[in-house]
Amino acid sequence: MIPNYLTMAGNCFNVSSYYDLCCIDLCEDLMDALERHIKAPQASPSEIVTILNSTESAYVPVGRTLSESLMKKLSEVAEAHSGQVPLHGRLFAQWMHFAYPNECPYPHLSGTTKPVSEAQWLAETGTPPIATQDQMHSIINMPPSTHGVTGCDNSEEEGMCMWAPEEELVDAVSWRTAQDVVPEPVPAQPAQVGARTVLRVCAFGAMLASSAMVMRNVVRQMREAIEEANGGEASFVAFFLRNDKDPAHNL
Repeated sequence: MIPNYLTMAGNCFNVSSYYDLCCIDLCEDLMDALERHIKAPQASPSEIVTILNSTESAYVPVGRTLSESLMKKLSEVAEAHSGQVPLHGRLFAQWMHFAYPNECPYPHLSGTTKPVSEAQWLAETGTPPIATQDQMHSIINMPPSTHGVTGCDNSEEEGMCMWAPEEELVDAVSWRTAQDVVPEPVPAQPAQVGARTVLRVCAFGAMLASSAMVMRNVVRQMREAIEEANGGEASFVAFFLRNDKDPAHNL
């Protein structure tokens, strides 16, 4: 529960009327890696494991092998959501806590905790928020039965006795809607594609024919003008041959 203690509101400093200065959440680096590679609000267990195995955290090196119990829990989360794991749900955040206990805080169920700052605690209880060394040692040495803490004895699941199967999604309505909507396949339209191709070919042919007619009219007009300038004595071809032999003819 170290990440919960480090990121709690009581450890934040009020440095502005707009924000507080708190400890860095090391779990955000892992979530950033998942979001950067997946680019979607959900992913399969295999995708998540592949990305995390190649991502280094503050306390876990690259290439770690997740235990069988962790893989089982991740599969259970996916089974509850049609084979996909919502990245921004409470169950996945809980799984991340057990996979990275030194980086990711435990996500308590909504309404079971009430985070307060030091000033709020002092105003509501009238007691200082800082405990003495003797008080801390007395709580640590207190038997579990005295303060109501139940120990974890499920060795098969590596201390996952705090696992709560309740899910809480950031946007549950949109998630269920996206899962219920099945995209309809887009039918192929070969006829339309063929018609477009034919139209393009016809348009290109019409453009060539129009260009040829324009060039024919231009040549005809040039021929008539040349024959008229030479009194009709020389043909159109003879005019060009004469110009080639005597470039000064038209000067």
